[in-house]
Amino acid sequence: MFSSAHAGKPVYTLPDVATLQGVLDAAAVNGEGAEALARVVRASLQIDEIGVAPFRRQELGALRHRGQPLEVPPALPLLVLLTLVAEQMQADGELAAHNYYSRLHRLLKVPSTTSQRVENNYRQVADLLWGSLNAWLEAWEGERGVPTAYVVGGHAYIGLPMSQAVVRKHDRSGLHELFALEGLTPGLRISPVDMNAAMDPYTTTLPSPLSSHLLRLWRTPAARERIVDAACLELENWDGSGLEEVASGRPIIATRLLAFLRTFPRPAIEFNLMLPFRSDRPDMRAIRDAWRRGSGADRCGTGRLHSAHRRGRGERSFARQ
Repeated sequence: MFSSAHAGKPVYTLPDVATLQGVLDAAAVNGEGAEALARVVRASLQIDEIGVAPFRRQELGALRHRGQPLEVPPALPLLVLLTLVAEQMQADGELAAHNYYSRLHRLLKVPSTTSQRVENNYRQVADLLWGSLNAWLEAWEGERGVPTAYVVGGHAYIGLPMSQAVVRKHDRSGLHELFALEGLTPGLRISPVDMNAAMDPYTTTLPSPLSSHLLRLWRTPAARERIVDAACLELENWDGSGLEEVASGRPIIATRLLAFLRTFPRPAIEFNLMLPFRSDRPDMRAIRDAWRRGSGADRCGTGRLHSAHRRGRGERSFARQ
């Protein structure tokens, strides 16, 4: 999930079925899927201990991680489970906060008398736990991927796992095709408003480059906001993969007219033409990424060996998948 194969690309804590099962098998955990992972995660919590915050052990681990940011964050298995809960909720189209926590309680087998205490404590430590993941990826300077765990939508705390679950692995190829059809330049940074305008026509067009999963979620305003934010990040880190295939099969928008409405210092509307530019010179983005990976090779090797010595099989597997 967070290997050198994802260097410079957005990464998420949503594993596919094979990856999750591979992690469970490597850690010698019996069972399958989210239920098996939930048993492991529950053992790291203090749900049944009276007078102790349920996430206290996870909180202390995240605080210690600040001093060793190159180490795999101890909260990673928990964050993966939180993301799987968000994916289940989005698959059923039930995006309310109470639906998220009720699913989490069922997976973790939280007694009804303790459920409110679990919710309150999660809200207290959510930023710290998810921040440890972002800090880890930033410490590796993109060599294990670009962090994406940031709050989107109206829910400050469940918005973090939902930001990880909204775009699945197979959804990204559809986004890349849309970028190509729209003539968007790899690495371009645009506003969510502009991305929404670019994507919206494809939600009612058949055939659409967007997956059926994204098309269904698009009808929900809260999910649409998360999709747009994820698409903006995906475009910013897109390397142009799939561009030639689209160019050979479907017409690509070659010229775009952009309109900007300004309100300061006085109301005005500005029109600009965006023209595609292709160069025969070396791809500087690719050279930069190759240099970054090359210059960090020794450190990557040292970090992995050091991590292998310090951590158990379960955490190591999450980092290497």
